[in-house]
Amino acid sequence: RIEWLLQPTPSFSLAHAAAFNGNKQVLEYLVPRVNESSIFTVDGSGSNPLLTALSSSRDLPSVRFLLELGMDAFAKNELGQSAFSMAVEVLPEIAAEMLNPKARFEYRWW
Repeated sequence: RIEWLLQPTPSFSLAHAAAFNGNKQVLEYLVPRVNESSIFTVDGSGSNPLLTALSSSRDLPSVRFLLELGMDAFAKNELGQSAFSMAVEVLPEIAAEMLNPKARFEYRWW
C-alpha cells in the first residue's frame, strides 16, 4: 500500500512506520526514547498508529501493544474510519478486546 505517500501533509511518524510494518520491537524501542506525543500523533489523513497497524500489517502483537499504551481505538480519521471499525473487519478478537474497557462500571451513565 502506498496511501501514506498521498497524504496532504508529511506527518507519517516513526510509530506509524513501525505500525505499518507490524514491528512491535521498534514500537517498544521508541516508547521510552521519544516524546509521548510522537507515539500518539495522527498522520496526514488523521489516522493514529493503531489504525495504521490494523489497516496495513494487521500484526496482532503490535496492535495489542498499542492498545496497552492507551491508544484511542475509537478516534476517527478524515474518512470516518476508526481502529475499532477496522478491527471488526480484520481482527474481530481485537474488536472484542477494545469493547471490554467500555463495558466497565466506570463508563456506565448512572
